[in-house]
Amino acid sequence: MRGKIAGFVGCLLLAACGLDPREARELQAKVEALETEVALIKYAPAASSDELVALSERVAALEARGPRGYAEISTSSDGYSIANTDLGPVLVRLGELEVHGRGSKVQMFLGNITSVSIQNPGLILVYTADPDAGRPPGPYTVTHTHLGAVVPATWVPVTVVIPELKPDQLGEIKVFVSASIVQMR
Repeated sequence: MRGKIAGFVGCLLLAACGLDPREARELQAKVEALETEVALIKYAPAASSDELVALSERVAALEARGPRGYAEISTSSDGYSIANTDLGPVLVRLGELEVHGRGSKVQMFLGNITSVSIQNPGLILVYTADPDAGRPPGPYTVTHTHLGAVVPATWVPVTVVIPELKPDQLGEIKVFVSASIVQMR
């Protein structure tokens, strides 16, 4: 309503300046169009920033749940995690942890849920020290290769030695699985 009153007052002022009513209406229409454009420009950044925040939150949620190139396993859990490779998902499950010299011997299992045999996958363990262990937090890294074939629908045992930390000193463990050769039956 305010816009219409302002438009009417504007037409009266333009008519008082000697413009004919038709020219005054045309000028008033142009002014209203410009006001609309200014309003759109003024509020567009707010809408864009809201959309950007919503999109950023959605991307963060998708990244949090998945696909990752590594499996996170906990020393206190007996479940499994999924490491996504170029050839598909590989399950990783933690088995026994035992003291081995000044470090740990970690027994884990790789599960192949694909329909092809994965030939000689490689493992990289990236792990940290438990915050209460009194050790530098890390991260530390161990590489393990030449595992042989991981046939479909099986769990394959893998033993890895971690030289720096005893089992009670281990924190987070991430297992990166690399697989690039398959064999189909």
